[in-house]
Amino acid sequence: MYTKENLCGGAIRRKSIRGWGYSLAAALFLIVMAVVFLAAKRPEEGNSRRAETAKWPEYGSRAGAAEFPGSGKGLEEGLRKLSAETMEAEGQALELLRISEKDRQLWKEKFLPPLIAVDAGHGGVDSGCLGNGKIAMEKDINLEIAFRVREELEEKGFRVMMLRETDEFLEKEERAELANSYQADAYVSIHQNTYEGKDKSIGGIETWYDGGDGTRDSKTLAECVHREALRSAGAVERSLIDSDGLYVLSKTLMPACLIETGFLSNPEECRRLSDPAYQEKLAEGIANGIMEYFRQKTSGVHQAEPDAVKE
Repeated sequence: MYTKENLCGGAIRRKSIRGWGYSLAAALFLIVMAVVFLAAKRPEEGNSRRAETAKWPEYGSRAGAAEFPGSGKGLEEGLRKLSAETMEAEGQALELLRISEKDRQLWKEKFLPPLIAVDAGHGGVDSGCLGNGKIAMEKDINLEIAFRVREELEEKGFRVMMLRETDEFLEKEERAELANSYQADAYVSIHQNTYEGKDKSIGGIETWYDGGDGTRDSKTLAECVHREALRSAGAVERSLIDSDGLYVLSKTLMPACLIETGFLSNPEECRRLSDPAYQEKLAEGIANGIMEYFRQKTSGVHQAEPDAVKE
């Protein structure tokens, strides 16, 4: 049973608790208002940070902060700079898409080094011709020389696409289509030769081209590659052959040639063709021939030489 004193004491306690509650609510209200006030003072900065972090999430990480010492303001300034540069680059890309195909080709010739399609003949189930008791396979020698040609060309500043980089089989139609689809500026196919007669002393370098389409000037490319390969390797010279019977030469859209770097049916020549040092000489000559072709082509024309654009 509650007495009057109990009731009064309880009322006093309830009144005290209620007072503390009002005070706590008021304090919380002031804190909330302070937070809102501070946030309202820098809305642009907060919005900028969220927008830029969403665009480049990696720059919202610690690694991104390290890019711009001082974090905070420095980070945001860096992000704004990146945003401006990206917008400018996107604008230039869109402008490039709007120009004509002719102007785009002129842009390519002025600013990009030539792209060379290097095609190692045969591959996979197609071993090509054989030498040294069928131990030496044409497909393998072709690929080794092609790798070395790529290295030589890249050192000179050319861009290079290898039609095959492994022991794989490609149809002749695929080879031509690859070179065409990537709009290569020149196509060079690497092969070995063989003679099925009794005379195994026959050897030397011969180079093929299709002279039927004079606009591609494949003859000049073949002449340059043929001459420089002979000079570099010191090989026996065989003829330049104009023929429309080779698919990869007649169906490619750029200057194209096919070089037979030697005869695997000739034991001595087969031994040299399997030697990495001799392969390097051949590759150097082929690359020099390609370089000479573009030197002649661009002589007197305002176009970047490969060495000039090499980084």
